[in-house]
Amino acid sequence: MRLKTTLYKYPGHDEAGTIEWDSATGELGGSLAAEVAAAAAEARANRYVVLVHPIPSSYRYKVKEPLRNATEFAALLESMLYEVPPELAQYRPRVPGRKMTAEERGRVSSE
Repeated sequence: MRLKTTLYKYPGHDEAGTIEWDSATGELGGSLAAEVAAAAAEARANRYVVLVHPIPSSYRYKVKEPLRNATEFAALLESMLYEVPPELAQYRPRVPGRKMTAEERGRVSSE
């Protein structure tokens, strides 16, 4: 999967910058590449990211290769408090206590 998009902070929908991602190689580009790469390295070392949904709760979501797996990449971005881009919505991780989006419900019904 290749992604080239603008990321927005959550909450507030303020534009944060751009990210380019290639899941086959794990390569990043765009203005947020260094920040995302650093967060991915930390996630790999910890073997998890912290998702804060539903607020004020948090959930440790296990990851192995967040730059090569779409679900883990979506979790990484969410843990950094970015809105998960529409291109990754279907890969957004399932977290106990969080309501599924329409895209996620469609994925579950088709599995």
